Amino acid sequence: MRRQVGFDAYGFCLSMSSDRYNDSPVPGLIHADSGSKGWRGIHASVINLARENRESPATPKASGLILGYRLAGVLKSRYKLGDDPWREVICKKDRFMVMPGGEEMQWRWQAMSNDKTSLDLMLVNIEQNVVDRIAAESTDSGGRSVELQSLTNKRDPVIANMVSAIKRELTNEDAFSRLYIDTVKQQMVIHMLRHYCAFQYKSEDASSGLSSAQLSLVNDYIQMYFQNDIALRDLANLLNISEYYFSRLYKNAAGISPYQYLMTVRFGKAQELLKFSDLSVKEVAYKIGYKEANQFNRAFKKRFNISPNKYRQAHR
Repeated sequence: MRRQVGFDAYGFCLSMSSDRYNDSPVPGLIHADSGSKGWRGIHASVINLARENRESPATPKASGLILGYRLAGVLKSRYKLGDDPWREVICKKDRFMVMPGGEEMQWRWQAMSNDKTSLDLMLVNIEQNVVDRIAAESTDSGGRSVELQSLTNKRDPVIANMVSAIKRELTNEDAFSRLYIDTVKQQMVIHMLRHYCAFQYKSEDASSGLSSAQLSLVNDYIQMYFQNDIALRDLANLLNISEYYFSRLYKNAAGISPYQYLMTVRFGKAQELLKFSDLSVKEVAYKIGYKEANQFNRAFKKRFNISPNKYRQAHR
């Protein structure tokens, strides 16, 4: 059953009774919510907004990362931060906004089309203590509480991928969901710190290699997207450094190259699928990123000195 939604004092989504519909800071109906998922330090909801909101009260002063991402539909929106003047913006699909910490925000909107196009919004809140902890582990934060920039109608493909991952996990019930969300949560905070922080941090000294937080971020990315065609520049871009510099720092920290780690992850997954699934060798090859089964067969045999079929027979 869908529920109506608002914010509590910390920016988390709350269910609202029907008589509070018009008073909700975000009038709409919840499609999915993480309230029962047991996630730590992060809350997310997918909300189908009311098509028009003329008299929205101020949202509570929130802390941490409060991000709203447009999943569908286009809105004409007016918003006001604290005592600032009203501003107007067209909010398009695949754009996001970030609410500033400690500021009340009022916003009103109207759907841009007269049809029944869905107006879905993803709300993500990562607690302030989580943001501060990740900042302290990753940077020289000087003990300061992290302040993120106020953003509206921003487009960022990295944020888009993370929002999609969170949305998928809202309906995923497997045992790895919480661990997966912890990974996405850390990636989102680090990405926001790098690109949208209100002040600059001094990076840790990486002369001997990547920091533990940087190495974890890269390895987590590889573990999430190992089946894709990951380029060295994709990994270097996570840390905003050159490909050459990244490759050297990664090897100093991990003892192997990024490509070697990618292969370790891929073939570890291949072994798991061959042991415990009924997928064909061709399907296993595709699952770990190979387009040709013959190429996978050769690579597997070179790595383990046994063919995929014989490996499967030996472990059944």
